[in-house]
Amino acid sequence: SVNLQAIAGVKAVRATSEFGFSMINVIFEDDVDFFFARQRVFERLPLAATFLPPDVTPYLAPEATALGQIFWYTVEGPGQDPARLRAIQDWYIRYQLRGVQGVAEVASVGGFPLEYQVDVDPNKLRAYNVSLGEVYSAVARANSAVGGRIVQKANSEYLVRSVGWIRSLDDVKKIVVKSAGGTPVYVEHVASVQLGTALRRASLEKNGNEAVGGVVLMQYGQNPLEVTRRIKQKIVQLQAGLPEGVRIVPFYERTQLIERAIHTVSSTLREEMVVASLAIVLVLWHLRSALVVCLTLPLAVLVSFILMRYVGIPSNIMSLSGIAISIGVLVDSSIVMVENATHHLSSRFGSQPVRGRTTELVLPAMRTVGRPVFFSIMIMLISFLPVFALGGMEGRMFHPLAWTKTFAMLGVAILAVTLVPALIPLLVRGRLRSEQESWIVRSVIEIYRPVLNYLLQHPWPIVLLTGVIFLFGTAPAGWWLLFRLVLAVVLVAGLLAAWRGRGGMRRVVRVAGVLACLLLAAWLADTRMARLGSEFMPPLDEGTILDMPVTVPRASITQVADDLKARDALLRSLPEVELVVGKAGRAETATDPAPPDMIETVINLRPREHWPKRELRFEDAYRQTAAILAEFVRRGWMRPLPAEEQANLLNEVTMFALEDFDHALRQQARQDYTSFQYELAPRLAHRAAQTTVRLLRDGGKLRRPLTAEELDRLSQRLAAAYGAQLAEAPDLPTVERLAQALAQELVQRKVVTARADLLLLHRGWQARLWDEARQALGLEAPTFFTVLLADLEQSRHALASLHAELALLSSRHAQLAAQSVKLTSDLARLQSERGQLQLQASQLTASRQQAEQQIQQLLAEQRLSQSCTADQSDHA
Repeated sequence: SVNLQAIAGVKAVRATSEFGFSMINVIFEDDVDFFFARQRVFERLPLAATFLPPDVTPYLAPEATALGQIFWYTVEGPGQDPARLRAIQDWYIRYQLRGVQGVAEVASVGGFPLEYQVDVDPNKLRAYNVSLGEVYSAVARANSAVGGRIVQKANSEYLVRSVGWIRSLDDVKKIVVKSAGGTPVYVEHVASVQLGTALRRASLEKNGNEAVGGVVLMQYGQNPLEVTRRIKQKIVQLQAGLPEGVRIVPFYERTQLIERAIHTVSSTLREEMVVASLAIVLVLWHLRSALVVCLTLPLAVLVSFILMRYVGIPSNIMSLSGIAISIGVLVDSSIVMVENATHHLSSRFGSQPVRGRTTELVLPAMRTVGRPVFFSIMIMLISFLPVFALGGMEGRMFHPLAWTKTFAMLGVAILAVTLVPALIPLLVRGRLRSEQESWIVRSVIEIYRPVLNYLLQHPWPIVLLTGVIFLFGTAPAGWWLLFRLVLAVVLVAGLLAAWRGRGGMRRVVRVAGVLACLLLAAWLADTRMARLGSEFMPPLDEGTILDMPVTVPRASITQVADDLKARDALLRSLPEVELVVGKAGRAETATDPAPPDMIETVINLRPREHWPKRELRFEDAYRQTAAILAEFVRRGWMRPLPAEEQANLLNEVTMFALEDFDHALRQQARQDYTSFQYELAPRLAHRAAQTTVRLLRDGGKLRRPLTAEELDRLSQRLAAAYGAQLAEAPDLPTVERLAQALAQELVQRKVVTARADLLLLHRGWQARLWDEARQALGLEAPTFFTVLLADLEQSRHALASLHAELALLSSRHAQLAAQSVKLTSDLARLQSERGQLQLQASQLTASRQQAEQQIQQLLAEQRLSQSCTADQSDHA
């Protein structure tokens, strides 16, 4: 690292070391060319090698950046040993993929690298008088090939070559170490030889098992989409050379992300064209005027791409974002030019159709607005100058966005003064309507004029509204000084605006009301609005999560692999997760310096529309827990608790209940997905058979129609052979093997005739013309296998969406059933309480009757007593 610090343009030199591996990062200034920096470092490597031990060889990393890992894959095969799969990866797949255009390196990771191991016995060495160096030298010399000049015979020459490559254990055992008294001493005499695994510093895990994989690194400056497509095409080609059942399964690539980004830009462009066209048609009622805007938008985007190509700005997320956010501004200039030209032409021709040469008529109109439009675009470009002043990582991140927006605005500025004036005389013709003839314009004018007149005479409402917007806009930023400054400015502006107008008591009320509203808005914005967080990287929904935890330092690779399996098993239990592949340690590339205690886990998520609905809010769970506790108290199973103790109990029980609820629903959803995978395999196999037969029938290659029973039997065979692969992730090699196997079956059943073009896609002349146009633009033409693959992917997605909807309906049905059961139990409880109340009422009625009888009896006794007393008094 000391010898590399004197290179021109170097900003910093950093070094890291691990067991058997050291890595030096040379960081250059931002303006230093990538290949110039590599050349300077390459020139210094021979000087640095003179200070290193003899067996240490420094070399330059491949011409790839830290973001060059564009394609990760695993090599899988049922019943194959990981060591055998690693050998296939190292000696066949890696070299084949390395030859793809745009690939810098292919690195292996995981598995068990095989090697010949020679375990020397010290006692035997002493007995045969052999040193360890002699054994090492003999083994090294034996594994080689040498030339033996030329032998001339019968006017011909023959090359003599001795091939001494080691091919088996016996070859190693029979290597002669030395000769003792004319008797050769072989390696097997002094050591034991066996096949074993090399020292591992990395592990790859998939589905709970050790896996073998690789990573493809892209060359600097290449197009990742094109390189990924070439890699996939190469995988299809080399699939024929792999052993039976072995296949290459990708688990991370950027194709979908790039295609979604391109789709976002193209969809935004289409939406803006539709919106601008509708606005022009609804206001001007002239369809050809909308064509001017529709032609300007894509041309401005093409100008941006041309300038990106010329300047050397790559097409990435940030650069495409610059184009996407500028599309809304690109239509303004064209709309202004078209509207002004239409106004002048309608004023000149009135209700008569516009005919003849109109260039001299629209030229003054376009000159009137051409210069303001051009300079307004230039002012917007100047507003992006602070972005170009950013340096370091921020500049590298946001410079492409600023450049592409600048290119698009520059393109539309040029088109606004060149192309649009040329198109308007050609397209703006026929019957033109003035602004007053449009009911939209009339309605807006009828509303806008009185409001404008009132606000010009009484500006305090618009000042008050603007001040409230500024207060609520600056409060989430969390900048205390800026918020206070804005509040002061808003209060002063509101006070001045409210002071204008009529005086007296109205002025006092107006000023007090404006100040009160602004202070209330400031208090609400400062206390009620949440502060916005800050993050350097913009959010990006890639559909894949890269988790990089660090375990205990100095942990062995065996322990790390066990921990990795347990951790990935926990991640796979989430129903939203489709695939988990974990890596511990480093891949065999200079761009990956990770030690064994550093873990990288790639988590592929299912599409969001396939996620199960398994959320239970804390408020709902708390309310249900409170209802259960109240029922326990009502039945006398628990004693009433104080308010604070009851709240603590409810919180604790609710948290435990939510944890159990989530675990139960997670297990249920995972079981549903597992059972769905088993159901998906035969369905996709049947769909593949149907689509293949349909494509053959459309091409006129079927000799007779296939019966439903024959199709079912073929589907069952395909499901047994390829169903699991189709259910997991259909790929092009699997689809090709499936279609070829199905074609052989159809040939044997005499449904089709064996021919060279049997699996060639039949296209009509319109489709062939469209395919040739796509190829001329650099796009791929569809084939028989790509059409079949697209149909299977679409069917798989549709079936998964249907399964998610059915799961949601079943959960709602279960909720309704639970509510029905609850309502039934409540009704039964109410009926029971009603019966108890009726019994109590009858008991009360009987008690009242008994009381009335007793009262009547007492009254009768009282009357009898009174009559007896009266008789006694009369007698006396």
